[in-house]
Amino acid sequence: MASINLFDSPNNGEQPTKEQIIHAIQVKATLSAVDDMITNINKCCFKLCVPNPGASFTRSEEASLERCTDKYMAAWDLSARTFGEHIRKQNS
Repeated sequence: MASINLFDSPNNGEQPTKEQIIHAIQVKATLSAVDDMITNINKCCFKLCVPNPGASFTRSEEASLERCTDKYMAAWDLSARTFGEHIRKQNS
């Protein structure tokens, strides 16, 4: 993943605030999660949907990749929401 300087806001050379650091960590974690999800989609769906890679995708391969990606993202969303609910229940 490309390196991003998350403290490029005009701060007149001062150290970043606690809030800026927390925000930067949250942004980095989100970017990392998205990067992981895209990598996993590519690994899983490409392997399943493109058995014989060529110069371009067939219509069947494109449709399969679209369905696989949609299902992967729906499963990821469900897992994230379920995990979030579990954490909230533990903390209450």
